[in-house]
Amino acid sequence: MTTNEIRLPATRLPIVEVTVLEDRARVRRRGVLTLDTDTASIALTDVATTLVDRTLAGYTLGTDARGQLVRTPLGSLRVERERLHETSALPATIAEVQREIEDARRRLASLESSAREVDAYVASLAAIGKMAIDDKILAAAHGLGDVALWRARLDALDDKARASREERLSLEARIADTQA
Repeated sequence: MTTNEIRLPATRLPIVEVTVLEDRARVRRRGVLTLDTDTASIALTDVATTLVDRTLAGYTLGTDARGQLVRTPLGSLRVERERLHETSALPATIAEVQREIEDARRRLASLESSAREVDAYVASLAAIGKMAIDDKILAAAHGLGDVALWRARLDALDDKARASREERLSLEARIADTQA
């Protein structure tokens, strides 16, 4: 048994009947193909996507012993769909989307790295502040130190920590936007 595939635009089969229904139309096309093989795969292109197996009909034509034309139903008919893409536009679109995704991943990694740096900086400011307070207590215990100077240093540390926390909030918002 040999197999043959024939690609045939549906428009080459003439329309023999159209029935218009309320929500759809049934279009019948009819044609005759002469095949030299026992098994054939016929690909009809440009047909409606609503085509289903139960609407297909195929027959072999032959003659009986008296020479009369006999129509015998084909045993196996089925719809197989292939998704077709316009190849000229698709690769460029895919490549562009992939570039955008990769750029977003790089931006996200950079933002997350910046956020970790800000977290480390805020932690170091907190450690410096704790040491400064401990030093102030120790100096005060020995009767040393200028209160105004210590207050200015602690206020400067507090300002840096506040600015860093604001930067961290800004980074969190940018990270959320990039992830979205």
